[in-house]
Amino acid sequence: MEELIPAGTNPHQWEGPMESLHRQISFSLVFTAILFIILTLILNINSMIILGIVYFFIATQLTVWSSFKKKSKNAIMPAMLNLLICSVLFGSMSVFCLALGLSFGDFSYLLSGVLFLLATSSSWKRLRILRDPIFKGWYQGLKINYEAMRLNRETVVSCHNCESILAIDVTKFGIDLKCPTCNDYLVSELTINSFTEEE
Repeated sequence: MEELIPAGTNPHQWEGPMESLHRQISFSLVFTAILFIILTLILNINSMIILGIVYFFIATQLTVWSSFKKKSKNAIMPAMLNLLICSVLFGSMSVFCLALGLSFGDFSYLLSGVLFLLATSSSWKRLRILRDPIFKGWYQGLKINYEAMRLNRETVVSCHNCESILAIDVTKFGIDLKCPTCNDYLVSELTINSFTEEE
């Protein structure tokens, strides 16, 4: 049986789940740069020194994004550092906004705090993917032989919760199988419900 190709993609250009993860992380890097630009405009910072530091950080982030998108060999470590800094900054902003929202009872601060919390979680998940040895090997140009994995009854899957990349023995796969990283079920409740409805 040939490898399944997602709908809407070109079968000759699709390189499997790693390419999809690479696009997601690349989008995450450019999105955080855009978010910092919007945040700088909203905060109306008057200090030239702080503005200079923020704009330098944004320029660095866009440079890292460009290199990472082109799969430059030296871009994976700066991308990891970038996502780590973003996680810390987003986490700090989340705590700050939630504290202001709770103390003043302002819904906009609470909403901002929740959004920054989601951005922190997303950056942290992307950072964990970048640290994954399988992803690093693919990024550095090592060919992952999906056919050999299939012959060994293994397949590559991604956890829907923490997005860890896992090699799973197909013969042992079931709905009660848990991710070793986050200890959540690999099959989501939505998928289980849709299968039970079809039966």
